[in-house]
Amino acid sequence: MKRISLLTVLVMLLHGAAAEPAGPDFRLPMDIPVALSANFGELRANHFHSGLDFKTQQVCGQKVYAVQDGYVSRIHISPYGYGNCLYIDHPSGYTTVYAHLERFLPFVDSIAKREQYARGSFAIDYYPPAGSLPVKKGQLIAYSGNSGGSGGPHLHFEIRETDTQRALDPQQFYTLPDNVAPRFKKIRLLPVAGEGAVRGQGLAQTYTVQQREGGGYRLSRDTVEAWGKIGLEVKSYDYMPGQNNIYGVYHLRVEVDGLPVFEYRNDGFLFSETRMINAFIDYPAWYQHNDVYMRTFLLPGNRLPLFPQVEDDGYLTINEQRCYNVRLLADDRQGNTSELRFVIRGRKQLVPMVHVVTNANKMYHDMPFRYANDDVELEIPAGALYEDAYFHYNVRRDSAGYSDIHQLLQGTVPLQVAATVRLRLQNDTLSDKRKYYIGRVGRKGGYDFVGNTYEDGFLSGSTRNLGSFRVLCDTVPPEVRLVSRGESVRVRIADKESGIASYRGTVDGRWALFVYDAKNASLQYKFDPQRVQKGREHPVEITVMDQCGNVSTLSVMAYW
Repeated sequence: MKRISLLTVLVMLLHGAAAEPAGPDFRLPMDIPVALSANFGELRANHFHSGLDFKTQQVCGQKVYAVQDGYVSRIHISPYGYGNCLYIDHPSGYTTVYAHLERFLPFVDSIAKREQYARGSFAIDYYPPAGSLPVKKGQLIAYSGNSGGSGGPHLHFEIRETDTQRALDPQQFYTLPDNVAPRFKKIRLLPVAGEGAVRGQGLAQTYTVQQREGGGYRLSRDTVEAWGKIGLEVKSYDYMPGQNNIYGVYHLRVEVDGLPVFEYRNDGFLFSETRMINAFIDYPAWYQHNDVYMRTFLLPGNRLPLFPQVEDDGYLTINEQRCYNVRLLADDRQGNTSELRFVIRGRKQLVPMVHVVTNANKMYHDMPFRYANDDVELEIPAGALYEDAYFHYNVRRDSAGYSDIHQLLQGTVPLQVAATVRLRLQNDTLSDKRKYYIGRVGRKGGYDFVGNTYEDGFLSGSTRNLGSFRVLCDTVPPEVRLVSRGESVRVRIADKESGIASYRGTVDGRWALFVYDAKNASLQYKFDPQRVQKGREHPVEITVMDQCGNVSTLSVMAYW
């Protein structure tokens, strides 16, 4: 891989120059100075970040170019996720992805609109015939934007293996200017329940990290005393010159007394694997406190192929009364490295016993699990859990409610695949059963929609999050409110209960392409002279339905 000197880096930073491509003959997707808001492999909620987020100078509409010869293989449009997105297959065996776009070039946009009108849907996922939309390296293909789940104007750019759709770190192919090493923030020592202790306790102990004079890092506390089997967790971020953002660490290593114990390196992953990030991070710390720690030990259900070398599943065994020298190394893609050294002093101490609730049901990570009583059923498939656990069930009676409140474990227990939840209706008073739904208490409060399939007095739904569930009802139609009309018609749509399920807009009685911006709760239709006669009033109608079948319709006249 081609590298650049420090002098070159300084020149590029001073002049705002773009990074040099390092092959296979990829150019950059934009011609503006390179600045990243996110790198590959960043630790996100339930997934690794699968590409590079290029800053677009805080505006939409920057020109986006094909990075290599190829053809448009997929056009994806959604109010969520990647928003307006293009996929280009290349003869080199790679696919490049350009997401959160504002708009496509006409040769793509005409195809997209044709499919949207043919299907009567704003959201489409269309695969043009192979080779039917060829592009050349450097050809303008789109303009950057803020569509879908984007939190601000930027270009999300990916490189994938075409055959497997495995996401690769684009920095394998581009050398981006970077002379700033990752930084350590905190570490945590977690005694394995019933097998270890830290400072006489069976609870996790957190230590802040300080930078030494002249480089390197140390713990703020000089002495760490432990005994038995211990897990180590690390909070560390990467940085880039001239940027205020924090980035994901590419490569992390742990050594004890000079011997390798654990190694993590993220060059790429399959999308079927990405949710397993919840086994790599300390999920309870993220769920409860928004703290992101990387585990340097493997849970039994962690099947991520991102650990080139691991001894004893990465756990530290402190079984001698002596000093254990621990060394952590964090690297970025350009070879910038930070080192944290500290000592764990082995001291025999009482290991707290594990107290198991009498008659608690053991859940095994590699076996299915089922719990049922007269009011609730829970079915968890094999492989859904990352580690063995004991099932805990609590109920809070609510005689006036449609059901009691059922706590099925805690929200701090993540699932790789969905479980099925069924709740009995204890007050089945609604004639329209579609108005019932199962709600789960969300991480930030409120209720998340789980499902509303009714059968024999029970409601069922699927969830990849455990916690507290109850039956609710939604009889309130969605909000549909006119915001503006003129060259376009803009409407606000929202639903405070079960959430929006679908919408449909017409102009002059025919289906019309209303663009749905979910994050801003808006629908917008721009009058199309090829489909609508100009110079008169047009009847416009928008119908919105929520998850429980409640419908609202807004009818207005718009002059254009």
